[in-house]
Amino acid sequence: MKSTLLLLMLAAMLVTACKNTTPPSNPDPEPTANTTDTPPRTKSECQAPKVGEMPESSPLMSVEAEIKNGCLVLNVSYSGGCQDHQFGLYWGEMWAESMPPQTQLYLYHNNRGDNCRAIKYEQLKFDLATIQYPGVKEAVLRLNWEGAEEQIALTYTY
Repeated sequence: MKSTLLLLMLAAMLVTACKNTTPPSNPDPEPTANTTDTPPRTKSECQAPKVGEMPESSPLMSVEAEIKNGCLVLNVSYSGGCQDHQFGLYWGEMWAESMPPQTQLYLYHNNRGDNCRAIKYEQLKFDLATIQYPGVKEAVLRLNWEGAEEQIALTYTY
């Protein structure tokens, strides 16, 4: 009797251990709360900034900025992971009357309806050659974006 009970228990363990672990395919995956530690995706070339008013933008979690070789290099993080996000830099071509001259730049982010919650990192590069005040060699660029608590001020020497 004990050996029969033992065999039944062993058979039950084998049946449950061999269960198919492949998840069913789901055409509409639910957003996840996973965090990724993947290195940032990098845009290799500097993109030209767009002139004009910026369209409605999605928030960013963090932005770090520096100027290298005439390019504005931005390291951004945002919530997503299910869609490719779109970025752009907008400039209104207006200068403040100050010395050095100052201008506002706006970082655009379109999450394309991505409701996933992984933390993504990306490096963006924008060419600053068209953003120069005539007659001076230096300007202050003030960077703004949706979700910023305060803007980033960068001194641009050209």
